[in-house]
Amino acid sequence: MTGAIDIQHSQVPFTQITDTQTRLEQYLRSIDYAIRKYRSIHKVVFVENTNFSYDYTALSRLAGDHRKTLEVLSFQGETEKTVLHGKGFGEMECINHALENSRLLKSSDAFVKLTGRLNVLNFDCVLHSAYKHNSFYAINTEKIPYVETIIYRAEKTFFQENLHDAGNLVFDREGIYIEHVFYHRLYELARHSSIGSFRAYRFLEGLSGSSGYSYATRWSDKITKSKHALLRKFDINRHRQFPHNQWRFQTFP
Repeated sequence: MTGAIDIQHSQVPFTQITDTQTRLEQYLRSIDYAIRKYRSIHKVVFVENTNFSYDYTALSRLAGDHRKTLEVLSFQGETEKTVLHGKGFGEMECINHALENSRLLKSSDAFVKLTGRLNVLNFDCVLHSAYKHNSFYAINTEKIPYVETIIYRAEKTFFQENLHDAGNLVFDREGIYIEHVFYHRLYELARHSSIGSFRAYRFLEGLSGSSGYSYATRWSDKITKSKHALLRKFDINRHRQFPHNQWRFQTFP
């Protein structure tokens, strides 16, 4: 789970929720939810890049009560680069830091990435529905296609070899978000790598730190997008068969 708690003075672009206490409380609720509700996992790693000091003892005890282990990694990220590139840079910075420093991840071959302030209501169903080693929701829109970075499953080796530097290509102010960079990378990698999606659509609740938008998956979306997931319309390999937006990839290095 990735996060950034104390950003009040960092001027990260396109960030609506900046109050430190509010952000902290949102992350704490999401960690609590993951411990209590996500039965498919036994290791929870929360990594945040503002070096915010907080005592997570109560949550660690809660994890123990649920036969899980919680690890918290807090470090000072490269604030200037996050301001330059945007939130996607900070998110990738968190993941790379966790892969390099987490004792729990050292004993794992793969990980599930979650955005810290959001809860996936059907997490276990989503995780069990993955049909490739590296699973992402690829959205092929009429504008610029993208890959959701709210939740995905990735092998550590695959991520470190192919996605670790994606944050350097993000420029939020120019409309190049981490979701676009991921799509471009994965579209090309799908030629020879084990990349797919999930047969279940994720149902969310929580607040977006970027827009303040409240995530609450509507019933209409639960029905229609669940059908899309079953039909593998979120599979980037399917997009390769019908590449109507391929010309837009020239935007990326």
